[in-house]
Amino acid sequence: MRQPAILLIKTIYYPILVAFGVPANLMTLVLLAKGNCGLSKCISVYMVAMAGADLLVMLVNVMLYHVFSFHLPFSVLALTPICKLILYLTTVAIDLSIWFTISFTFDRHLMAKQAMVPHCPPPNESVSLQVCFAVKI
Repeated sequence: MRQPAILLIKTIYYPILVAFGVPANLMTLVLLAKGNCGLSKCISVYMVAMAGADLLVMLVNVMLYHVFSFHLPFSVLALTPICKLILYLTTVAIDLSIWFTISFTFDRHLMAKQAMVPHCPPPNESVSLQVCFAVKI
């Protein structure tokens, strides 16, 4: 019996997304972590956090939840505690990605309002990212 079209797309799309997304996010993390790409320290910290959260989304949500759980339905991933852990980590990863983006946008908005005032010292963006992480976990 033929599979519905959406399942055929799922079997092709998610592995391709992982194959290109994980190396791209890793390269982004490495390039931004070096710090010599012409961005300020504050922007680099936010971008590294967002790239890390997006990599976590790719690994947990796309790879574990969509690819492995779909292609290996009777593996150790189907056990209830591990399935619950994957669902929890999926929620955490997606929410962290969203909140890191929101905090970066809010920081840029404040800087646009205070165009002539020097930008935040390095601990401030780290504190805001740590608060986002602590609240989500």
